[in-house]
Amino acid sequence: MKKTISILSLAAVLILAASMAAQANLITNPGFEDGLTGWDASFNVVTRNQHLGVLPFEGNSMAVLPILGILDASMNQDIVNNTPYTLAEISFAYNIQVLDFSILPDFGLDSFSVLFNDDEILSIPLDDSFGDGSSILGWMTFSATASVPPMNGLFTFRFCPENFPPGGGDPFQSLIVYLDAVSVQAVPIPPSLLILSSGLIGIFWVKRSQLLKSFTSLNS
Repeated sequence: MKKTISILSLAAVLILAASMAAQANLITNPGFEDGLTGWDASFNVVTRNQHLGVLPFEGNSMAVLPILGILDASMNQDIVNNTPYTLAEISFAYNIQVLDFSILPDFGLDSFSVLFNDDEILSIPLDDSFGDGSSILGWMTFSATASVPPMNGLFTFRFCPENFPPGGGDPFQSLIVYLDAVSVQAVPIPPSLLILSSGLIGIFWVKRSQLLKSFTSLNS
């Protein structure tokens, strides 16, 4: 009986530890408080505590991804999922500033795309519908759930503002994307399933002990 309780206790501890690991943010430097540490970015990406009147969504810093003319910007992070879970909750805050002072007609849509493990999870077309001159979208938040490889599985989170997307962009329109509060958290097993799993483990070990006792009695 004591052995069964010990095994159940160990199983509960392991399950609890895995659940706590799932609640941790898998992103390194999610609020850009340490500059671009942990991120791979194009040369024109910087971090700022304010930029052209835009302040961080939270904290004291944000990433600034500017596009001027035909120059694109990109930023990504390779992430290791150190949990056994295969789903992740994704969230981040973004703001967009569009500057178009050209009197020439538009040449096409620019875009802001976000890829998670090579799957596009967000795509925002951008043109003069924001208004000629300078316009700021304002901070917005995005959240989604996506599949991730478990047990030290590697995947990539990528932000890609583009001035020349596949459909052709507008070379006379400049675009600035601001990012902050990036989060990727593995989705833990629901508490009800944890309880069920612990119960099944307990039943297994109790039945196993009973079978061993019966087998010993038959052979004595």
